[in-house]
Amino acid sequence: MLLTGNLLGQANSNDLSKLSIKELSDSIRAKPSNSSFYYYRGLINLNASNQDLALDDFSKTIKLDPKDINAYIKRGGIYYQKKKYDQALSDFVATIQLNPDLVNIYYNRGLCYFNLKRYDLANKDFTTYISRNPQKLEPYKLRAISYQNLKHDSLAINDFTSAIKLNDTIHTLYIGRGQSYYILWNRRSINYKLSPESANYRWKVESGVEDFFKSLSLNPKSFHAYSCLINIVFTLKEDFAFENSYAKILANSGRISRLDGKSLKSLEESKLKASIGTTRIFEILDRLIIINPELPAGYTLRAATNNVLDKANEAIKDCNKAIALDSEYDYAYFVRADAYKKLEQYNQSLNDLTNAIKLKPNAAHYYNSRGEIYKVLGKRDLALKDFLQAVKLEPKVDSYQKNIDEIEKK
Repeated sequence: MLLTGNLLGQANSNDLSKLSIKELSDSIRAKPSNSSFYYYRGLINLNASNQDLALDDFSKTIKLDPKDINAYIKRGGIYYQKKKYDQALSDFVATIQLNPDLVNIYYNRGLCYFNLKRYDLANKDFTTYISRNPQKLEPYKLRAISYQNLKHDSLAINDFTSAIKLNDTIHTLYIGRGQSYYILWNRRSINYKLSPESANYRWKVESGVEDFFKSLSLNPKSFHAYSCLINIVFTLKEDFAFENSYAKILANSGRISRLDGKSLKSLEESKLKASIGTTRIFEILDRLIIINPELPAGYTLRAATNNVLDKANEAIKDCNKAIALDSEYDYAYFVRADAYKKLEQYNQSLNDLTNAIKLKPNAAHYYNSRGEIYKVLGKRDLALKDFLQAVKLEPKVDSYQKNIDEIEKK
């Protein structure tokens, strides 16, 4: 949400603010060079939710008076609401140039940078705002998310902690901090070749686990928190001292109603064979299904796990149960398609992937998977079409582009 930053009006503002649109329009016709008439007509239009008319009036105000700060602020606010962040940014930059003491505008400019994914510049503005308003929660949260995107995990943890101190009842703050603890542990484990049991960094992942449970205590249906816990169990080795946290996962497992495909995607990516405690995973999932047999996510999670272990027939059985419970659960079709692929039952796999795409047409990995089936069947044109759609939806995934390159070389 943008913050207001208006200056005091001009000397005649009280008189002009009492005029109607008709009176202001008449005044404009009589004296079209008076920028104030356009500004106050813009305010009336804005209050009446006529954003386009207001935008036009504020633009005319600025054209006549390039130093009218209030007009820049109002026009920038409209651009922001329309998600035209570049235009909003320009207006807030102009505002700060005219008056660098308007601290709220630094926050607004930071929001524009944030939405444009220019996180380093966003954080400079959030820092300026926080220095003068240290009791506001939202800037800490946004700066923390920016730090996460910049891979400054320790700084993200500090900001999430500051936000939690201001309000300890917001479950998403604990998820954010928990993710940063986990990422910090995981990245350092990889970079310094540390085992997950390393005493130096073990406390970080345990702190993350505690944050995910705190999130669940505040919001028992937090899909995100639950999927983060599952991912940690996948990542940790069998001999990692995880008993207390594992017991908490079991205690919370019956409260989750449904997980989406994106939350479960990490299951295929996890390397379960040999190094990861699959026994614990199946205990959690079996417990989840026993507590709530009407939960499609439980069966789908177990199916995805079986797929990674090359137990395709078991996976299909669980997906059938999940789809019977929820025929619009796109990820269950995707997981079953993967099982059919392992069994080389490609037509069944194609049917399931097509159903998954119909239910969730913006999932790039669904198109990519279907393209891979078409490729196996020698249907190069259809494969290429799906690979191109996958890249269109997620252009930064190298494997999608690699599939395109391989098709086009032949």
